[in-house]
Amino acid sequence: MKLPFHPVNMKNQKVTKSGECHLELLDNKLIYTHNFMGAHWRNPEDELLGMEEPERIFSVVHVLKTRITAIEIGITTHNQWHITISVDSRSSDISIYFDIKDEKQANSMFGELNS
Repeated sequence: MKLPFHPVNMKNQKVTKSGECHLELLDNKLIYTHNFMGAHWRNPEDELLGMEEPERIFSVVHVLKTRITAIEIGITTHNQWHITISVDSRSSDISIYFDIKDEKQANSMFGELNS
């Protein structure tokens, strides 16, 4: 089952073009695909310097379900929903962010992950 989501603007990153972003649930693993163009502030401390040209941000992470240690949902300090999938090898942790108004989508994905 594929659970699509949209990349959101973060404090230090602005999405300029969205590609394929989804979490795929298979029998024994998860596949996280995140593909979008994002611009970054030249200096986060001085927004007057503007943003860098957008760069492609692409990641695919495969995680065996037996390696998942926790699944959590919450709200960030910047008022965005997030789901964190913790894996026993910390380099594979997955964080998915949602706009604050997308509470229904965040809770739906969280429910699917916990079923």
